Amino acid sequence: MKELASPQEVFKKLSEDQLFQDWKKNHPDAILSHFFCPLSSELKVKENWDLGFYDKEKMTVFSVIEKGFSIKPEDDVFKKPQTEVESLDVDKIKISIDDAVVKFKEIAKEKFGSEQLGDGFLIVQTLQGKALWNFTFISKTLKFANVKIDASSGEVISSDLINAVSQS
Repeated sequence: MKELASPQEVFKKLSEDQLFQDWKKNHPDAILSHFFCPLSSELKVKENWDLGFYDKEKMTVFSVIEKGFSIKPEDDVFKKPQTEVESLDVDKIKISIDDAVVKFKEIAKEKFGSEQLGDGFLIVQTLQGKALWNFTFISKTLKFANVKIDASSGEVISSDLINAVSQS
């Protein structure tokens, strides 16, 4: 199983990487918006972190690879016009990945125990000023199981089971 480095560690390495430094010179206003990692149903890491940087309605993603980082072409951001992309401050992440996973497992067992969860993903992002560990998995009954955990305090912000297919 691949181990995920902490967001702080990855961000520090990226900041020191020449590829990122050259890109940042041309995008001085870009903000770190998120970390993303696909997970298996057993919470195993499928791919290493992707780091998203938001700059003027565009998103550029840096991926952690064996020998450093790669950059994906910038892409449009699909969001509601009134939605603000918030900057992620990695220093606000006080709860480790391992602790967040333990908390997710507790909540998932309690709230989604009857659902068989398939693959999903983990996003670290800021929503409404809070840095969050945001876990989402799709169940075999086509529901999204989502748990948001405050990355500073460890408090569970929300745990929802949402139908992926709308009932009409």
